[in-house]
Amino acid sequence: MTEAWIVQAVRSPIARAHPEQGFFRFVRPDDMSADILKNLVERSGIDPNLINDVFWGCARQINEQGYNVARQAVLIAGLPLTVCGTTVNRNCGSSLEALHQATRVILTGENDVAIAGGVEHMHKAGWDTIPELSPQMLKRHCADAFHMGMVCEHLASKFQISRELQDEFALRSHKRAAGASKDGLFTDEIFPVWGHTITGEFQPFSTDQTIRPDTSLQALAKLKPAFLENGTITAGNASPFSVGAAAVMVMADQKAKELGLVPFAKVKAMAIAGNDPLFMGIGPVPAIQKILQKTGLSLDEIEIIEINEAFAAQVLSVAKELKIDFERINKLGGGLALGHPLGASGARIITTMVHEMKRSNAKYALAAMCIGGGQGIATLLERVS
Repeated sequence: MTEAWIVQAVRSPIARAHPEQGFFRFVRPDDMSADILKNLVERSGIDPNLINDVFWGCARQINEQGYNVARQAVLIAGLPLTVCGTTVNRNCGSSLEALHQATRVILTGENDVAIAGGVEHMHKAGWDTIPELSPQMLKRHCADAFHMGMVCEHLASKFQISRELQDEFALRSHKRAAGASKDGLFTDEIFPVWGHTITGEFQPFSTDQTIRPDTSLQALAKLKPAFLENGTITAGNASPFSVGAAAVMVMADQKAKELGLVPFAKVKAMAIAGNDPLFMGIGPVPAIQKILQKTGLSLDEIEIIEINEAFAAQVLSVAKELKIDFERINKLGGGLALGHPLGASGARIITTMVHEMKRSNAKYALAAMCIGGGQGIATLLERVS
């Protein structure tokens, strides 16, 4: 039976989505996607003519990341004209869904080589571009169900996640990410991307701008609630608006062997799940439960667990519901520190995860994400012996 192997993975640094201070404020998302695609292929060493399709996640398909950014990136990167591109949208889970789609074409024998990844430039496609909800939708679901901050306020209330616990988790995320960055643990997975310093100098960046190594509980405690007067969600315990891209190469095991490539891991299982939009942040729970049911594994058998950190309240609610020790999650930090560039986040998580699997010799690694609108998505990877 064919297996889908991840043979290469790379990402950009993550920058703040800020019109004056963001390192990538003048970088087009299609250009950044092309840079990451080109480097992924170069790292793999394969003939690009072997690639049939690129599945590219993007949640806000508008402006410079509209018009099928996947195909635009393929063309900008100078890949063969025979390499196709399709843009995938499952909101925050877009590039994890892209990986699932790439995996399926490998497992069905449609292709031997595919690329999955994604991009998001949350400055160039900001919240001001989001259309109004359908009145018919609002007859079925309250507006809070599609306001991510309010969703997480509901989660914090339901699962009794205090402001203090959220701030502590956010601090831990920044400290872990800062430590990983300082120790060079992100070096192998990052391809430097050219951008502009705050003062305007044009230079390559190879570290994440979003990490705040000097933050403290005292500083976080001073921040005012962002959505409710007496709420618990703040700018400090929510992921920052950010910019980034990431990509992974998926290959049929026989083709990888034929080319002499050593895989990072194979895709063992995939799952999606739907849930009440008002509590969309809990979506990873049913998705993970499906993975465990399919494989017969327990969470105790999985060494690496990555859950997207859109908000501290969201990931803490998931951990509480699944009875996972908070300390086991996101050992190198997560979206609260590294940013959550929507369409790129899934591929960013997978990229970080496979490099960590290689370093630690872990057998299993699990990635899961919540999805706006009430969904969850999860992917289990297994080391190839």
